[in-house]
Amino acid sequence: MRPLGTSLTPLPHGSPPGRSSGTVFAGTCLVIDAGRTGCRVALHDGGAGGEVVTGPGLAGVADGERSAGPFLAALRPLLRRLPLPDRPLDAVCIGMTGVLGPGAAAAVVADAVHGLLPARRVLVTSDVVTGYCGAVGLALGVVVAAGTGAIALGVGGQGVARVDGWGHLLGDAGSGYEIGRRGLAAALRAHDGRGGSALLAELATEALGPLDEVVRTVYGAGNPVGVVAAFTARVAEAARQGDGTARAIWADAAAEIAATSLAAAARACGPAERATLSWTGGLFDAADLLLEPFLGHVRAARPDLDARPPLGSALDGGRRLAAAPAGHPLLGLVHVSDGNKP
Repeated sequence: MRPLGTSLTPLPHGSPPGRSSGTVFAGTCLVIDAGRTGCRVALHDGGAGGEVVTGPGLAGVADGERSAGPFLAALRPLLRRLPLPDRPLDAVCIGMTGVLGPGAAAAVVADAVHGLLPARRVLVTSDVVTGYCGAVGLALGVVVAAGTGAIALGVGGQGVARVDGWGHLLGDAGSGYEIGRRGLAAALRAHDGRGGSALLAELATEALGPLDEVVRTVYGAGNPVGVVAAFTARVAEAARQGDGTARAIWADAAAEIAATSLAAAARACGPAERATLSWTGGLFDAADLLLEPFLGHVRAARPDLDARPPLGSALDGGRRLAAAPAGHPLLGLVHVSDGNKP
């Protein structure tokens, strides 16, 4: 199977269009949503509702053999807080930042999970895939995920396409990291006397301490990307107080997230094909600053897209993905292992 990238994967003939919640996996299923700033785990025992625990994210995750170490360090304490059954789990589904699809990173993570707990089947994929399934189920559509990073996934008549998700150094346009970084940069400009925003400088001092020491505070943090992204909340506070710099940062983010979504729709869905557009990720909680202008951009460019709120979260999506039938196009983006099957 090919890793999740920018190439298109043809859909099987007769794939159903439209929007459906999809069938959820009926067996005992552990779903893991592992991001840079937070990790969430849900346990579903048959038809029972899932118990969710949360913890710190994956500061040092990388797409390769180094992926397993940070992942297990984040996962172990969460598993100790769950009432795991004394029998093998039927499925473990992992949506993980830094894993772009089937490949070395996903295989190493799956092997590590098999070594940690008994499971008949382990699925490892990008968190954008589980986020997609959470938002629109297993149906065709376009989903953009905006949190610390930013990425869109389109599944349509022309295939499967990923847009952005290149990480904070190379992409993630409009992401929480980018908003936080631009906000801190504006604060430091004001501190230097180079323009910027006095209000953001004040808020940065409240959040991070003296700005003369901000380099040590940020670069010396265990998860500097998370520290920068966390400043997004202060940039939102400044924007709502009328700060022009902060408002411009959020406006640019909404335009970038819309552009990412529209590119995924253009590549995955034919010009006459109706598709559902949805969204996921904590950045959209800022409805006034991001969600509403984002939808305005999308509607102006593609009024044919059917924009709808997400059906659920990435944790819901993991359970739906575990129930995906053979041949579903999204399974081409998933590493599936039954190496611990009794």
